[in-house]
Amino acid sequence: MTFKVRDVIITYVLIVIGFLFLSQPIYNVFGIPGIPVTHFLIIFLPVIILTGVFKKDYRRVFFLNKPKNASFIFKGIGLWFCALVISLIYAAIAVRFLPEEKELVKTFDYLFSNTVLLEQLLLIGLMPAITEELLFRGFIFSSFIENMSPAKAIIISSAMFAALHLSLLKFVPTFLLGVVFSYTVYKTRSIYTSMFLHFLNNTFSVLIQSLAPTVNIPESFILPGINLQVIMVFVAAILLIKCNEVMKKIKTVKKLKYN
Repeated sequence: MTFKVRDVIITYVLIVIGFLFLSQPIYNVFGIPGIPVTHFLIIFLPVIILTGVFKKDYRRVFFLNKPKNASFIFKGIGLWFCALVISLIYAAIAVRFLPEEKELVKTFDYLFSNTVLLEQLLLIGLMPAITEELLFRGFIFSSFIENMSPAKAIIISSAMFAALHLSLLKFVPTFLLGVVFSYTVYKTRSIYTSMFLHFLNNTFSVLIQSLAPTVNIPESFILPGINLQVIMVFVAAILLIKCNEVMKKIKTVKKLKYN
């Protein structure tokens, strides 16, 4: 058995309160190391302790299974890419209407200017991919999927995921990512697939942020309104299509071999 929906919601509310009141003080005390400390104390530790205290099955609560349909990960990458494109379009429009989140921008600027690429990949790429997935696609989603329809479980857990990021500008992109991650776990019954997609998304963002100040593209090669992010998205699209073609060829060769 997983947790009751009521217990999950209460835990989530307490985690949100913890983020609101503790994340900044922890950051003020520890600086950049306060980021993993916050994730460990507020996101990771509570759900791990609760699962042990109430004697729940860790494998069932957190979908710690080998993917049932491993090939679905490529469909997951395609869905992630679609969410990325929609998010870029939304951000380009929403930034004109929503207030500029100066504190968020300031925090990220400070983080990127005071860490090297490997630290950025660990702090932004790997850590949230583990802690946030265990909370949302594990602890929360496993409860919802047993007590409501898959569609409701995916939508509600994704909205909760987006809300925790405390950003109006990021709500829609984060919600879309949550839908993709949750759907992937639903289809594969494994949290490892959503961890991979989450890591892929955050790593892509880190690389964009790291490359943007250093890559010098002549203006004559860039159309008005096209920036490095858009170029990288199209490069990623081409690579994704090529990977898909290679996978189809491999499947065809295997079928011919066994026939």
